[in-house]
Amino acid sequence: IRNTLISNGKISLRDIDDKLLATGEELISFISLVYRDGVPYMGVKIKNYDKLKEITTAQARKYTGKENDPTSAIVFWLGFEETYSENTKEETGFDGDSYANLQNNVYSQWKVLSTLAIDAPIEEDFTVQGAFTETNMAVLNSILSTDPVNYTLTEEYYSEHGSVLGEDVPNRVLLAALIGLAIIAILMIIAYRFAGLIAILSIILHSVLVLASYNLIGGLFGSDTVAALTIGITLAVNANVILVERIKDEIRKGKSLARSYTEGSKKSVSTILDSTVLVTLASLALYLLGNQVVKSFAAVMIITQVSIIIVVVLLTRLLLSLVCNNKKLEGKTEWFGVSSKEIEDISNLEEYTKKSVFDKTNFLFDFKKLIIGPALVVLLGIVIGLIGQVSNHKFFNYNSQMSGGTRIYFKTIDPKFSTEDGVIKFFVSEAYAKRSPSEVTIGTSHVNYSSDDLVQYKETFAAYGLDTTTVSRNRVTVYNVVVTFDRHLDNTSKEAINDYFEAEKAAFYDSDKSIELLKTNYTLADYKPYSGQATIVNA
Repeated sequence: IRNTLISNGKISLRDIDDKLLATGEELISFISLVYRDGVPYMGVKIKNYDKLKEITTAQARKYTGKENDPTSAIVFWLGFEETYSENTKEETGFDGDSYANLQNNVYSQWKVLSTLAIDAPIEEDFTVQGAFTETNMAVLNSILSTDPVNYTLTEEYYSEHGSVLGEDVPNRVLLAALIGLAIIAILMIIAYRFAGLIAILSIILHSVLVLASYNLIGGLFGSDTVAALTIGITLAVNANVILVERIKDEIRKGKSLARSYTEGSKKSVSTILDSTVLVTLASLALYLLGNQVVKSFAAVMIITQVSIIIVVVLLTRLLLSLVCNNKKLEGKTEWFGVSSKEIEDISNLEEYTKKSVFDKTNFLFDFKKLIIGPALVVLLGIVIGLIGQVSNHKFFNYNSQMSGGTRIYFKTIDPKFSTEDGVIKFFVSEAYAKRSPSEVTIGTSHVNYSSDDLVQYKETFAAYGLDTTTVSRNRVTVYNVVVTFDRHLDNTSKEAINDYFEAEKAAFYDSDKSIELLKTNYTLADYKPYSGQATIVNA
């Protein structure tokens, strides 16, 4: 987008001495992507064949016949600039675009669409080889089909913005996932031995399958999907534990491995399928009623349940079946985490009669007693909610997305706003607000200044503690800060914050010391609750 804006939408054909031969508007009608033997070409449909013949005839006379000699070539430029702005001159070290400086001027290289060698006059449509895509062709055709632009855009400065949460966040999430899987693997192997190893393999396969499936449907990864993936792995672990524990129960009854697998597997499948269906239905409700964030969470949960059926119910059971039916492993119950001391001797019994701690409990008779505990918990929850309703006018303690609040945005070069702690200290310690922000987001961008600008605004930069003599590459870091409070700030706090930024603006941005390109962009506004609140209530 930046390159297209700077180019002013102008395609031109020039010789290697940068002489203008024709403009795209007067010569080219349409551009398309053409493949020859798998190689992409730019197919050029000509508007004025007489003009093309005139240009190529003149260029063909320059043809020397030498290999790789560009003397007769026609260069296709997008946004050729004969003279750069002062900032661009200082950045590139060149006065303007030129084919002669193309190898050394990176700024010019993206502007050259292709170079066409001419050894004979051309009187028809032609193709040009280059690294083209469908997107390239669509942009170029949009430029050609637009009326000529009668103004010139000069780039004064540009900003480079990194990711808001930081580029290292995906790596941290991956590291956390690997640590979590490692802990699960250790515990599963300790508890279930060889069966635990099989369970871990299925959990890893389940995770890969869910990630691949979600990526295949074009899903976007964020905090909501990470939460869903975490819950999904937990459910997969739970399904594996149910399966292996049922098999262990049968082994403890003194049955063979093969029979233990058969009966334990039957008893576990219904439980796993029941929980899978219930979670799928709940996730489907969230998907149908939710906004984009909730939909992403629900989509991952639905994929997770399908994966559990494929991996745990089918694949894990198949692997355990192969192991349990192996005659060489018969009697080696330790491989499943069952010691010989745990196995009951039921050779002389027609029915397994091992007593349970609940055997003497009459659940029907004691129902009234059993219901007291849950009832007390529900009652306690209602009381706590009512206390919150009285004290905060809210039954639930919603976060900023669901309750509404105050959001402040500003950009500055003041280093004290470069860290989250610095921002919090400003609003709390310096008493510009009566409480700490619920969320602070700091993005950074860079503004390029000429050496003259740095001298001119030296006093202003010094007020922020910046020494312009040490600024690297004439680039000054700008902090784009978003501060969110989960409740509306009172008028006193708002006035204090407004006074601070208005004073800063008057002192540095609206005076003779003004840095035109860095005028404070400051807003303070209350915002309404996020639509997710209604989504959760409806769901």
